[in-house]
Amino acid sequence: MFRKKDPQISLFEACHYLPEVKKQRLKSTWPHVFRTEVMSMIPEEEFSHLYCEDNGRPNEPVSILVALSVIKEMEDLTDEQLLDAYYFDIRYQYALSVTPDEAYFAPRTLYYFRQRVVGDKAVQGVFDTVTDKIIEILCLRLGKQRLDSTHIRSNMANLSRLGLFVRTIETFLKRLKMSYPKKVEALPKEIYKRYLERKGYFADSKSSEARRRLNDCAKDLLYLIDIFSDDKAVKGLRFYKQLRRLFNEQCELERDSEENGDRIILKKEVSSTSLQNPSDPDATYGHKGKGYKVQISETCDKANEVQIITHVETQGAHESDQNSSTPIIEGLYSKGRKPDTLYADAGYGSGKNIMEAKEREVELMAPIEVGANPKEDKSSLAEFIFTEDGSQVIRCPAGEKPFSH
Repeated sequence: MFRKKDPQISLFEACHYLPEVKKQRLKSTWPHVFRTEVMSMIPEEEFSHLYCEDNGRPNEPVSILVALSVIKEMEDLTDEQLLDAYYFDIRYQYALSVTPDEAYFAPRTLYYFRQRVVGDKAVQGVFDTVTDKIIEILCLRLGKQRLDSTHIRSNMANLSRLGLFVRTIETFLKRLKMSYPKKVEALPKEIYKRYLERKGYFADSKSSEARRRLNDCAKDLLYLIDIFSDDKAVKGLRFYKQLRRLFNEQCELERDSEENGDRIILKKEVSSTSLQNPSDPDATYGHKGKGYKVQISETCDKANEVQIITHVETQGAHESDQNSSTPIIEGLYSKGRKPDTLYADAGYGSGKNIMEAKEREVELMAPIEVGANPKEDKSSLAEFIFTEDGSQVIRCPAGEKPFSH
């Protein structure tokens, strides 16, 4: 059941029993700023839809859970260090306006909260609300911003192709056994032994045997898909859908005569958006590895006392930076944070991106790699006509006029 944090300050807060000199010291450090400025910015009502309106025990105040998430990153703490600080450190209790008795909840409360908010629009709403307030309070200038991306590795095992097949089948069978044990018992004993009794049997193989075992896994995969294809209960399971996804992404099926049976062909080329690990089905593959990419823009005006992040956008690891500058500019514009100049590296630099930014009244300052591939692009800087000061292109090799004067 949803409840907001009680705004009433308790007389039992530990800070009230400190000597005056310690109180003054506490008020000169970050916990006081966090207590007086940050806590009031967190819009708890935005998260109310994550809880039942009239049933269950009251939730741990959302402002506490959000604040702890911020502090974790701010202080670079592990979850264990974060909770220990919350339980025992007066500074953290003062920052969050809680008494020593109130400063406790089971670790799973924090984990459950994270699960609830992943992908929820409330998180983006909180980010936008807090960002706008910070900009207003600090009178930050938004005219100059910079854009870059960072790779986030997924917290999952890096599986080989054989390992991916084995893990996906294992995961499905384990979930099926939990929900419908009799259906698993009815399967051929070979399937049970390969994936449940001898964990990793197929994945742990010699290189010379890997290809044959991969073919065996593909056959087992198709068998499981077919045998449960008419079972409505099993078809609705998320992990059954992953079986289908894996087969469609990795295999091709050739229907043959009844004598020879169907033939499974393993694809030589697999999309970068294919399943990487059943534990994180949304992760994709990019040149920096498996996981995700995050586009981040931030202020960079020297007149600002501090610089802050103005926009965040999560993408698949396979996404190209070349396709990101225009959506980021439009996102900033929709939130009233459009820059006059956006600085970026060569990954964002192209004539198309510069022109699209110009149409949106933004100057995209990013290097353009002209003639990077001689076989495909034979242009050179000598073919462009510039203004006298060299600051703008008047005409490109194709004869187009990039800018109107």
